[in-house]
Amino acid sequence: MLNRTRVFLLVHVLILALLFSMKFLGMATDIILISVITLIAMESIYMAVFTKEATGKACQGVKEMSSETIKLQRALLYTGHQIKNIQGDLDILKKRVDFRSNGNGHHKIIHHPIISQV
Repeated sequence: MLNRTRVFLLVHVLILALLFSMKFLGMATDIILISVITLIAMESIYMAVFTKEATGKACQGVKEMSSETIKLQRALLYTGHQIKNIQGDLDILKKRVDFRSNGNGHHKIIHHPIISQV
């Protein structure tokens, strides 16, 4: 199957071949050359427009990716802040007197009589 580039190239070769073959049909050389120059000028304008359009689409994609990256960075900072707060709370719990290790890596909380009666 032909891709777009090959079709584009094939069409242009055919158009240019037809333009230059008009000389054999008796058309003046000046008209043929003006037609070729006009075709090339129009083609360059179309290429500039298509390039600008493709660049605009690519820039839009980059903007969207940038905004998503910023959202993810904020989420990571927020999560890191929450982890830091949790770590601080755990450090406080480890320093408390009523939080002791039972020797197997697990900790148990010793209940105060006053707190457990309530």
